[in-house]
Formats: sequence, structure tokens, C-alpha cells
Amino acid sequence: MRIRVIQFAVLCVVCAFCTSNCIAFDISFICPQPKRVAVGNDNCLIPYKIKIAVDANAANLARQLLVSELSRYVAMTFDGTEWDMTLRFAAGQTDIFPQGYRLAIQPKEILIWANDCQGFRNGAITLLWLVRGAAACQRADKGVSLRSMVIEDSPDTSRRGMDLQLCFSGPDADFMYDSVRSLAMLKYNVIMPDLGLFYMPQTVATSKEAASHLPPKSKPIDRTKFREWVRFCEKWGLEVIPKVNCLGHSERGVPWVSAFGRGLDIDDERNYDVIYAIIDAYIEDCPNIKYICIGMDEAVDSMRENSKKYDKPAYELLAEHINKVVAYCKKRNVIPIVYHDMLLGEQEKIYWREGVANGTELETYRARALIPKSVVIDYWNYEGFERYRTVENFQKEGFEVWLTPWAGASVRTMGQNAPVLGSSVIGSTWIDCTYTDSFEFGGKYRIFYTTKWLHDAISNLAAITWNSNAQVKQSFDMGFDAGLVTASLYWDRPVYQSAQTASVKLPKIKPGISRYVDEIFKTLKLKSEKYNFKGLDFEIDKGSAVVLGNVAPVDVRAVMSQPKPWSIVIDGKKCAKISGINKVRASNECVLYTRDFGRSTRTSQYGTEAVIRCGQTHYCDTWGVGNNSIPRNGYVLSGQGGYNLYSNGGESYDNEAFSGYHTVGLVDANDDEVALGSRPLDGASQAKLVLKRKASSLVFLHTTAYEAAHYMDPMATIEIVYADGGKAVCQLRYGRDICSYDDVCFLYGKKDMPERWLAYADYGQGLNDGVLLYAYQWKNPESDREILGVNFYANDLGARIGYVVLSMLSIN
Repeated sequence: MRIRVIQFAVLCVVCAFCTSNCIAFDISFICPQPKRVAVGNDNCLIPYKIKIAVDANAANLARQLLVSELSRYVAMTFDGTEWDMTLRFAAGQTDIFPQGYRLAIQPKEILIWANDCQGFRNGAITLLWLVRGAAACQRADKGVSLRSMVIEDSPDTSRRGMDLQLCFSGPDADFMYDSVRSLAMLKYNVIMPDLGLFYMPQTVATSKEAASHLPPKSKPIDRTKFREWVRFCEKWGLEVIPKVNCLGHSERGVPWVSAFGRGLDIDDERNYDVIYAIIDAYIEDCPNIKYICIGMDEAVDSMRENSKKYDKPAYELLAEHINKVVAYCKKRNVIPIVYHDMLLGEQEKIYWREGVANGTELETYRARALIPKSVVIDYWNYEGFERYRTVENFQKEGFEVWLTPWAGASVRTMGQNAPVLGSSVIGSTWIDCTYTDSFEFGGKYRIFYTTKWLHDAISNLAAITWNSNAQVKQSFDMGFDAGLVTASLYWDRPVYQSAQTASVKLPKIKPGISRYVDEIFKTLKLKSEKYNFKGLDFEIDKGSAVVLGNVAPVDVRAVMSQPKPWSIVIDGKKCAKISGINKVRASNECVLYTRDFGRSTRTSQYGTEAVIRCGQTHYCDTWGVGNNSIPRNGYVLSGQGGYNLYSNGGESYDNEAFSGYHTVGLVDANDDEVALGSRPLDGASQAKLVLKRKASSLVFLHTTAYEAAHYMDPMATIEIVYADGGKAVCQLRYGRDICSYDDVCFLYGKKDMPERWLAYADYGQGLNDGVLLYAYQWKNPESDREILGVNFYANDLGARIGYVVLSMLSIN
């Protein structure tokens, strides 16, 4: 077999035997990227009937995983009396590292070698990535074809995980289950649910003070359902490490009997009864638990008040508290994890100015010498340092130290340092799994990790902890759109199997706008051919589409010729001047970036940025992550240092001048408007199609030409007209039902609405470089009624950003 070897590269496998065109889906992407790949020339058809042979007990979990999950992508049967291919799990190859595997795909056999349970799981997940990618452009009812290949891989960091912070928003079953599947597909092996006040045993009463921090009408998690979720985690090979913040953060940690200083009254033993009851409940619900995170971060207020009340040094009180909880954990045979910040002071010689040292003011760092070395210290840091000397010094003192990055450069640097330090890595989703009952923003929908760079962090951390030597282009750009990887995993849905479809003929595109729509086809790499997305055949005709609203680009060249300097206008108030346009940002500057500069600003984490779309703030990176995506329908304002946006010396850029929603504009040196992102109303406002057929569903492959400012804003309506005069109306909201083809959205939809899914996701060649295409399925509640036609209407937002239906089909 002739092979080509790829090391430390993105795996690309050409799909063969497609029953429809595969140009848009001609590769299979895997994250984390395998380290060693040898691709052959044979085509290997993975058929309906597969026999699974297990030669090692450690492979039983992986076997169950493949049996349940492969059918999401291909119609398969296993272990029947007849089969066309064997899938074999085998052990005994001594050159395979811990958690590593060797996957060989051959014409009649697939082999996964490993020496432990995690290795078999990781090999099985790689196979799922391959089949998932191939099934994206091949008919699921025909089997899928892959190239022959051998993949050898293993992680650099043994314990890799993410927390799942739901202590503000509350647990949502769909989101929690999809989080397990998504994180496991990224080969994480730890999940840390942070449920806060939503996880309370019946013996613990929630105080009024604690209840005031919960969302209205919220309910605690059902412990029976939580146990089922824990078993689902174990099925996917995820170790569950519960979190209970038992010192500060009383608003999201523990319902103290006697709260004190945003924490507990340390001398009230009833508070410890509460802590122990919660720990006992987690141990009961997580039978294989080994660790528990007991938090204790950011407790300066609590320790100050306790120190005053009891006239005792804060560090002694902190040590007493930690030792009480640690002793109980030891009694229950679990290892406690404590956050580092209260145990670190800036006045210490071991402190190398890396991260937060909340033990400075009250000298609570001195408690570190009074607690046992069995405590695991979790070192959290939201900045990126090339070396973590403070962590090295903790280790020299005898502590095991884990690392917790949040976003930006800390993801890269902690991921790269973890193997050197021998540390585990648990990424943070701090305050970023939020929920709101307001239909105005979010409705009954998750605001999915709220920011693009949190999307990026989840996939990037998986990649860098797996392969710490992976090439990183800029800050945390690993050569693909990591945020789109994360979003596509959460939005993943099984393929349609054996669906009978019929195309709907779309109107011809008017000559005056055809060149603008052609740019969409070009960016998405679509030609006038048939494409199979998720098992559905879509007819693409570059000359035909429903086109509503303004799809024409802004004349950037004319805008750029306006006299400089330009000034920022916030809510009608003229503010400071722009330092430069599309240039490298220096200190004490505010630079304006347009899409002519590229897909992202390529800035470091030192500074803050505001993304402006449609003349309004989309979101603000006030945490200093940098490298934000630049919209086509707007710009990014990027400031560093003490640059003030307000000419009167008011609130500075670094202090969240853009926090919240604002109208933002630009004026030139003559105070004339600079129209970047302020798109006028234009184009057709409605279109009508004649169907005259019965259908159980209608599926629309659609996009917007440009980005909207906010998610959940209504932008268009689809009206289905029955032959008897009845109607069904679907209101399309940006970010939930549709988005621009290069805008990764943050909303995670529940299942009480028509189905939306990503038909197409191309992860590109860099951060913010991906493109995507939504499909929207309307399910006919009365499939026996004939559908006369479909009407499309664009409202003002749709008319500004353009609405384009590229293909449409009916399912019989």
C-alpha cells in the first residue's frame, strides 16, 4: 500500500464514492489534530453491516460508544449473522503511550489498538470524526467511504477538562448532555459541573439571601436526572469532578446558615453541616468520584469580616476553614481542589507577578504553610505567560498544581506549559453559560458561551493540551476557526436517513445583484451542482435564489477617502479621535479595523476591543483577550493603555466605555458621517414561490449577506400557504434560525421550535476564518394538507443585511 505520512498536521481525507457532489465537504477535519497520519490510496467503504470484535476488556466502553454514536451519521447494524466489515479492538502493542491509540482503516477491517480504556475511547472518537466528516457529503443510507490510513496519536497532558459553569443560569438538560458529547468529541476526559445553589440535597434549606441570587422561577436540579447525566459522562469517558464553592461567592456557592462578608461565618458549625451535606450528596450521585473542587477563591471580604469579628489573623482562620473541609474530604475518601489566589501574596518571593494574588492584603498566603500537601491547588489565570514560575514554586513546596485558563493567550501558554509542569488542565467557562427568560435577548435560549473567544478557547484548549508542540500562529490561532469547531459540535444533529426529497425551483437572480450573490457562492465554495448535506440532496444553481434586501457591499474605497482624522460618536456624543486605521496597534492608541485588514485584528491580549455591527455595539472584549473577528458589516475599535474615548476625560476605553448596547458612529474631519456598517434599506422586500404539493417538511438552505448587530432580532418571515387558504408563519431571528455565512453565532437553541442545524461548516485556515451555512426545517403539522406556496418577507433588519435562500426542498 502506497502511503503518505503527515505529522503534526490537520488530517485531510478525501471522500470517495459520493452519490452527490462533495466539493464543499471533500475533507474530514479532526480536533485535536492527530500527530501522525499515514494516508493510503485504497478506498474503504464502511457499509451497513459491521461485526465488532473486542479482544480487550478495556475496550468495552469504546465499543458501546461506537454502537450508539455511529448511527448518528450512517445507517448501521452490528453483530448480525452477516457482515461486510470487521471493527476490531486489540491491546498488547507496547509502543503505544498512555491514553494513546493506533487506528488502521483497511478495505475489509478497521483496527483500534490501545492499552487502556481512555486510549480505546480516543481511537473510537477519531473514527467518529472521520465518519462524521465523510457522512456530511455522502448519502447516509449508502454507507460512507474513507481512504485507507493509519493514525497514531496520544495526548501530552493526561488530565484535560472544562468546567461547566451553570451556577448563575441554572442547569438545562439538553445543554448539559450536548456539552458532554461536544467535550468528549474534543477528547477531553474531565468535566467539572459548577451548579452552585441549583444543587442542594433535601436536608439543606436555601436561605432567603441565597435564594435572592437565583433566577426567577428557577428550580434545583433533579438529583435522579443528575445521576443519569453522570452515567452519560462516564459513557463518554469523562471523569466528573463536582464543584462547590465553600468560602466566598456565597451568591453562587453554598446557602450558608449564617452568611458573612459574601461568605460564611467561620465559627458557626451549622455552616459546616451544610458543606458536608452537599459533599455527601455529590459523593452519592457520583459513585466514581475521586476529586471535588471546594473553591475558596476571591474570599477577601469574608476573611476580613471574620478576622474583625473574632480578632484573629485572617490567615489562621483561612487555614482552620480549609483544614476542616479537607479533613472531611479525607474521611469521605475524596481529594479536595482549592483555588490558589487566597493562598498567594504579592509580597512573597515565590510570586513572579503571574496572575491574581488575593492573599496580599490580609496576608492569607501564610495559610499555605498550615494546610496539608494533599490539597490540590488550582492555579487560575486569565493572562498568558510563557512560563509559570509561581506554579513551579508551589510544586517545590510539595503541592500538586492544576492549571485553569479562561480565554485568549492563557489557553495557549497554560496548554504548552502543562506537560512541562506535569499539571492537569481544567479550562474555565466563567460566567459564560448564561440564561435569560427575556425574549428580548435570548428568550428560552442559551446564550451559548456569550463570546466568540470562549468558543475559540474550548476547541483551542483541547488542541493544545493534546499536542503542546502544535504550531500557533498568533496568540491562540492554531490554523483553523476554533470557535466554529465548538459551535458545530453543539449544533450537531444526526443525518436524515432514507429521506425522500424533492427540490423546489427558485427564481432567477436579477442581473443587477447577481455579482453580489455570486460572492456568497464563491466564499462558500459552492458550484451549480447537487450537494448532500446531512443526508439531504440540495440542488444548487448559482443563477437562482430568493434574494431580499440589500446584498450590495459598502463602497469602502470611497469611505476611506474621507478626510482624517476620524472621531468616534457614542449615542450621539462625539468622543476621541481614531489613532489609525488598519495598522498594528501601539500603546495608548485606538485603532479602527475593517475587513480589508483581514478576518481578525491580530492583536495581543494587552488591550480591549469593541465590535461594531450595523452601527451598534455587538459585544465588547473588556477583558483583554484581543484578536477579535472583524465584521463585514462594521468594524472593530481596538484600544490599549490609557486611551480615552471621551474627550472630556470621562470613562476610558479600558474601563468599559462600550459596556452594554450603544449606537456607535464615525465622523470625519469635517464632521460628515463615515458610513461603515450603517447599511441603507434597499432591495426587494418579498418573494413568492408556488409549490402545489404535499410535504411533511420544508427545508431552507439560507444565509444573510451581512451580520446583524444583535442576536434574536427578527429579520424575516416565512409564510407557508395551504391550498385551502390556511397559513403557517415562521419568524426568523438572527443567530437562532439564520446567520451570515461567516458569523459564528452564540445562541444555543432548545427543541421547542423548528429545527435549525449547520448544513455546512468549513473551518478555514486560521482563527475567525471559517464559513458556515444554516439549514432551517419547518415541520408540517398537517402533512395531508396540500401546500399552495411559500412567501418570504424581509423586515427592516432583513432589508439592511440581505436575506438569501440558496436552495429549498420538500421532504415527503
